[in-house]
Amino acid sequence: MRRINVLAVVVSWVVDIGGSNLAGLAYLAWAATTQRIDQRLLTDQRALLADREVSQALLVLGLIVSVIAGFVGARIAGRSHLLYGFLSSVAALAFVPFSLPDALRTQPLGLVVVGLVGGPVAGIVGGLIASRMSAGATAADALA
Repeated sequence: MRRINVLAVVVSWVVDIGGSNLAGLAYLAWAATTQRIDQRLLTDQRALLADREVSQALLVLGLIVSVIAGFVGARIAGRSHLLYGFLSSVAALAFVPFSLPDALRTQPLGLVVVGLVGGPVAGIVGGLIASRMSAGATAADALA
């Protein structure tokens, strides 16, 4: 049995958590400067996250970044792509006990469930994309 490639996992965690935060900040900056959201929401985190448009945008951005993180982790590892795609979401899942109470107070239950299940699934999708690309590269190399 092979060992887990710690570098691949840690880099994918940085991509997932850091990328989600950067994407979220970029969205909020855009939404604030274009007056898409009420400026008063920016001073109250709970009110901000209770805003339906904001919470849905942050969820979608987070899922997109999770796909990218799963892809990055799987490509660095170069093997067991789906496993490394899943492992890319483990660090984010570690924050669930801290964020779940607030999420349940401010979000519809369906959105919370999509967020909990969607992160690991998105990471696995990123791993699947890496796997398909790796298989395609191997097949192309065999033909050359």
